[in-house]
Formats: sequence, C-alpha cells, structure tokens
Amino acid sequence: MADSLSRPPLGRRSTLPAGHSPSLALVASGGGGSKRKKPTGVAGGVLDAASNAAASPHTHSSGNNNNNTRRERSTSKVDGEQQQHQLAEKAIATTLQFLSANSLLQAYDVAKLACLSQNCRKAAYDALFAVEDFAYHAAGRGLTDFLSRLIIAGADINKVHMGWTPTHHAADKGKTDALRVLCAAGADVNKANTGWTPCHHACHKRHVNCLRVLVQYGADVNKANNEGFTPAHYAAHGGNEECLSCLISAGADVNARTNGGRTPALIAASFGHTGILQMLVDAEADVERADNEGETPVHAAAGQGHADCLQILIDAGSNVNQPGINGMVPAHAAAVEGYPKCLRILINAGADVQATDVEGATPAHYATSGGNAECLKILVDAGANVNHAELHTGDTPTNTAAGQGHVECLRVLVDAGANLNQGDHIGWTALHCASVEGHEECVQLLIEAGAEVNRGDNDGDSPAHCAAANGYANCLRRLIEAGADVSHCDSNGEMPSHPAAAYGHANCLRVLVDAGMRKNHGDERGRTPMHNAARHGHEDAMRVLLCAETNVNLTDNDGQTPAHGAAASGNVECLRMLKMWDADMTRPDNNGRTPLSLARMGGHTECVELLTEVAKEATEVANDKQLTLEGSLL
Repeated sequence: MADSLSRPPLGRRSTLPAGHSPSLALVASGGGGSKRKKPTGVAGGVLDAASNAAASPHTHSSGNNNNNTRRERSTSKVDGEQQQHQLAEKAIATTLQFLSANSLLQAYDVAKLACLSQNCRKAAYDALFAVEDFAYHAAGRGLTDFLSRLIIAGADINKVHMGWTPTHHAADKGKTDALRVLCAAGADVNKANTGWTPCHHACHKRHVNCLRVLVQYGADVNKANNEGFTPAHYAAHGGNEECLSCLISAGADVNARTNGGRTPALIAASFGHTGILQMLVDAEADVERADNEGETPVHAAAGQGHADCLQILIDAGSNVNQPGINGMVPAHAAAVEGYPKCLRILINAGADVQATDVEGATPAHYATSGGNAECLKILVDAGANVNHAELHTGDTPTNTAAGQGHVECLRVLVDAGANLNQGDHIGWTALHCASVEGHEECVQLLIEAGAEVNRGDNDGDSPAHCAAANGYANCLRRLIEAGADVSHCDSNGEMPSHPAAAYGHANCLRVLVDAGMRKNHGDERGRTPMHNAARHGHEDAMRVLLCAETNVNLTDNDGQTPAHGAAASGNVECLRMLKMWDADMTRPDNNGRTPLSLARMGGHTECVELLTEVAKEATEVANDKQLTLEGSLL
C-alpha cells in the first residue's frame, strides 16, 4: 500500500534544558539544602499532588548518588528534554486539576512555582507556560469557563503547542463545548501545522458533534493532510457513517484520492464497511477508480472476503474483470485468499475464470497456490482449464499443487482429468514437482492416478533423481515400489545414486542400494557415486557404499580414484576411510598427479601428513617385497 492511515503526528516538543530533576517531594520538604518554606493552601496542594504524580525515578539514596549522577550525565540531551517536558506536563495538569477558573494569575504563578520546584530554568517555563499553552490544555480537558477567561485575557487561541492548536486538541478529545467556544472566538478551523486539520482529528476519533461544529464554522472538509487523506478517508476507514454523512452534506469530495490514489470507496471496501460504501455509492462515488497500483474497490472487497461490499459494488456496475495489480482480476484475489463466497458472486456476475495475469496465471493457478481446494472446485465447475500453462514457467495448476504439497487441490485436479504428465518449460511433470519437494502424499496420489514414474525432464532426470538429490528417502521408496528404475541415467550419465552421493544423502543411498542399483557405474566423466561422496566429503554416504562393497579403486576419465578427489578437496576423514578399505592411495592420474601431490597443491596439511605416511608405508612394503624377491633369486 502506497500510503497508510495513521495517528495524527505531534510536532517537535517544546525544548527544555537537560539536567538532573530532583523530585518535588525533596524540594517541597526542604531536602537537599533548600531553606524555602513549604507552600501552603492551594499552591501547597498543587505541589503535594505534583510530588505524587511526578515523583522522579532519579531520587536516590545518598550511598548511590555518585554512581547515579555519572549515569545521568551520560543521558543524551534528547532524553533530558523529554524528561523535563513530561515533568512540566504533569505540573500544568496538576494546576488545572486543583485551581478554579477565578484566578488566572494565581494559576499561572502556581504553575511557575511547580515548574521551578522541578529545577526547570526560567527561560524554559516562561516559554512553556505562557497563557496560550494553558488554552491548549484547557481545550483538551473541556474546561470551557477557564478557556473563556483565557480568551478574555488575550490568549492566542491559534498558537501551536506540540504541533497542535487548542482547536486541534478539542476536536481530538471530543470536547464539543470547548471547540464551540474556540470557534466562536475566531479560531482557525483549517489550521494544519502537521498536515492535519481539526476536521481530520474529529473524523479520526469519531467525534461527529465536533465535526458538526467545525462545519458550522466553515471548516474545509476537503483539505488533505500530508499523505493526501481528507476527513472523508478517515470516516471511511473508521466506518463512521455519521461523520461521512456530515461531510457529504458539507460538500465533501467522495472521489478524493490520497497520495497513493486511494479513494474513500476503496478504503471502505478494504475494511468491509458496507454502510459507508452504500453511502458513497448513493453519493455517486466512482466505485471503479483504481489506486496508483491498479487496485479497485472490487479487487479490495474480493481479496479481503467482504462479500456484502462486493455485491454492493457489482450492483453499482463495477467491472468484475478489471485487471489490477500485475494484471490480476478480482477472481484472482478471491481465489488466492480463499474466499469461495466472493468467488461465486464474481462468477455469477460474469467473471472470466480463464482470465490471466501478466505471468499467464489463471485464477485456478492462484487457488492451487493458496491451497484453496474449495475455490479451485468452484473454478473447475465453472469451466476453468486445469491444463493451462503459465507463460514463463509452463506450470499448470497440477504442477503448482504438487510442488506446494496441496494434496486436496491435487485431488480436485485429478478428479477433473488434469494431464498428470504435462511438463513445464524444463520438462518437470507434477511427479517431478512433488518429488523434488518431498511431498509424499502428493507423490502417492499421482502414482495411484497413473503418473509416469520414469519420465525424464529436459535433462533426462526422472522423479527418482529429484527425490534422491534432495534427500527424500520416503518419496524415493514410493517411486521404486511403483516401478522407478534406480539405474535410469540422465543426459550426463548420472543415476539417482550420483546426486544422492554428491549431496551426502546416505538415507537415499541405502534405499537405492537395497533396490539393486549399479554401484560402480560411472557417469559421462567416469565418476562413480563413490567418487562423488569422497570428493564432497560425505563420510556417511561413503560408509553406505563401502558396506555395499563398492570398488574404491575405479578411475574416472582423468585416471583419478576416489582418493584423488578426497585429497584435492581436503577431506582427511574420507581418506582415512579409504585407507581402511585398502584403497590405492599412491596411484598417479593421467597427468602423473598422486593424491599426495594434489593435497600439497591445495594446502591441505592433514591430508598431506596422512598421505606422506601412506607413501612411506608403501615404500617400505615395496622395499620388503624387493628384498624378498632378491633373496629368492639368490
């Protein structure tokens, strides 16, 4: 969403100097060396209450003063300003609670006294507690008599405090009488220091009586905030029919667009506010206007499952086949999110079940992607083509369901007669898709429905290759039980055992060995599964192959044995296993390189040490044989 509804922002707070703020209780009681007499009467009551309300967490025992002072000095200036502001706010709030409105001067003086008791500097409290700031707080608390006296005393009722004027504060807090006093005194009802007018606040907080007062005094109901939202957008968002009715009567633009292009109708449809949406339709709002991304109210209602809103929009003439974001029509939105009621409404209104997005995907693709079998069944019953392939991937709904493990969707497609052997752009069928992700139920369902278990993709890989390469032994076992050829070779001459060994899937190798795979078969480079396991350092895979009596000395097309691959890759444990199985560790390849020379080239110290020892032992054995031979000749 390009823009969003949010709480009205506050402007920068009044700046107060950072520093230590002793508690009111400490100052009022004469602690800390203070010789001032504790105030009595109203002032004393204010200070006592403020002591309880604003007791500072920075009051410490004498034993910890030094450490705590050092910590306070490390506090950032911003934290200090916020703390001072909070303390000062409590002081003024306490003043308004305890003082009547018959003595403005006394109220002002007591607030200054409370502020001083919290160690705020004179410049700070003079700036913060001017008469106009009392107007802000009085408006927010609905103190109409006090507010009237402030106005008579000359308070600037349009002065901004923390980004708001008294009018903003009254509208936000729902203080209708205070708002009327301000408006009657000439307050600016359209002031928008933070982008929000008082009308925005009234609609955001659902204060319809405040909104009526503002409209009465000439408020601009179409003024937008910084994100382009008008009061009508907030009324639509909150589902406040009274506010919207007031706005429409005052001439609100029902087609106003936010910075992201969203209209009140789009917002109402998104949140399921049927009453609001009907009011907008009755006010002749354009219910087909899309936002900047192409989403219309119909898309929003369908995608959020708001069936009643969807019906209102259709009855108002909305196009149910309007392409939106990425070419999606409303049926795509309802299908992927799983709203069958909305999908039925759309189909009954003439929605095209074969509509495609920019990728060529139909609502059936979306339903299977979301795992929504009921929606898929609705689409199938409405005539959706279950074999339609996407443009760029070639995926059918069947491939999508199998690849994501949505077995119920797959069952719907099987029952609908989907082609289970249709390949995508790389030749993968639904069985490939299910096998590569390890979805056993889907694999079993496809096998029972007649899917070809030995069908190769564009590279000749069978579903068994896919399962073995990703370590899904149970899927592999099901495929073998259904007749999968464990010795089937792809275009590179690899059997399923080759990728299983290369990726270290010992569990799959056990299944393949038990099924009678050709243990010593080499691929087009002459590499056996043992070569792959040793080169990639998979000891468990090697152990399975060794126990199956695989030949450890077979050479590939370069004349290299599994020991060459292990040494070149620095897999010392694999070398130790090969040594235990009497592998030839000193044989040179076609270029004259031994495992030892390859280990040295790679800087594999442990391998070099092991192979040096092996070479030494081999030399000693050779010498012994030579001596024995010479002795026999003598």
